Amino acid sequence: MAARQADSIYRLKITLRDIRPPIWRRVEVPGGISLLSLHEILNEAMGWFDGHLHDFEIDGVEYTTPDEDFDSGRPTEDDSRWRLDAVVTQVGAKLRYRYDFGDGWEHDVLVEAIEAPVSGVVYPRLTAGRRSCPPEDCGGPWGYAELLEALADPGHERHGELADWLGAGFDPEAFLIPETNAVLAERFADLKPLRRSTRRPAAAAAPKRSATTRGGGPLPQTVTVKADGTVRLPASVLQAMGLPAGGSVMIVVVNSSVILMRDPRIKS
Repeated sequence: MAARQADSIYRLKITLRDIRPPIWRRVEVPGGISLLSLHEILNEAMGWFDGHLHDFEIDGVEYTTPDEDFDSGRPTEDDSRWRLDAVVTQVGAKLRYRYDFGDGWEHDVLVEAIEAPVSGVVYPRLTAGRRSCPPEDCGGPWGYAELLEALADPGHERHGELADWLGAGFDPEAFLIPETNAVLAERFADLKPLRRSTRRPAAAAAPKRSATTRGGGPLPQTVTVKADGTVRLPASVLQAMGLPAGGSVMIVVVNSSVILMRDPRIKS
């Protein structure tokens, strides 16, 4: 989208949670784009391959791709139908961007500025960032920490295995802004603003009453395994297990029963 087509430009800082030293990006995007387009831009800017599920959490509302087989128990909106500037209106606002619910990558997104577009500048664009994106499917923040530890130590029992899996050339400190901007400019050359809507997000909707058995207890909840192998758990299950959204669990099969257990490798 050329700068002249944008009403406003949002400067966003995206920081990957639970990683030290931090992995972060600063991007500028038109305020009129859909949240689905924002997901695609953030995914590209971070370095993910967009092969997993995602969502945004903004003021208690989940914006994601609709899924008839899953009910999070929270107000949910289709992220392709909402403009960024319709749901985030103030400098200093914060939102959560989640990617790959299996690995549980969570990003803090801060609105640093909302400004007029600069003549001659093509948006979206990346203006700053540090460190390489973790490899896909490496096990989330704790798995990435283990991977870096093993790569740095030739004597580590998993050094050879993980080095072969990654292949040559992975540098956790490397990040090249010009190359990323070239990809953004090509991929989003035809990005258009989303039509404005007068509808408001369903943030004020009353929570659904849980279904119960005849004896008064809650009905068992089911989960669906997606095509990419991930499983999204209802918020009530995560809360009962003391896990944050995107937390990891172990799936144990005993005879014909499937049991969800808190992953013992994850500290409380």
